Amino acid sequence: MKYTFKSVNNKTISQNTIKKYIGYFEDSFLLSSAYRYDIKGKRYYIQLALALPDDVKKEQEQKSLLLTQDGFKKIIITKDAIAPLYNEDGVLVMGLFDFLLNESSLEI
Repeated sequence: MKYTFKSVNNKTISQNTIKKYIGYFEDSFLLSSAYRYDIKGKRYYIQLALALPDDVKKEQEQKSLLLTQDGFKKIIITKDAIAPLYNEDGVLVMGLFDFLLNESSLEI
C-alpha cells in the first residue's frame, strides 16, 4: 500500500500509518484479516467467521482471501456446523469442529 500511494497519488505514507488505519477498519468491522499459514511445506490462508448467515457475509469473509491472487489454498472456518464444501470461487468452507477434529481437514 505504501508504494501504491507513492506511485498513484504521489504521496508518502508511513508503514505505521497504514497499520493504524487498517486496525481502525478492522475494529469497525469494515475489514477482517486473513492469515497465511505454512503447514508441513504447504501454505494456506485461513479466515475465521462466527457465522455465514447470508451471501453478503459470505462475500465479506472471502474478499480478503480472493484479493491475494495466488495459488495458496483458501479456507473459511465458521462456528456453524456445516459439511466441508468448496464454493464457486474455490474457497473451502468448513465448520470449526471438522477443522479441529478431522486430521485430514486441510486436505479435503
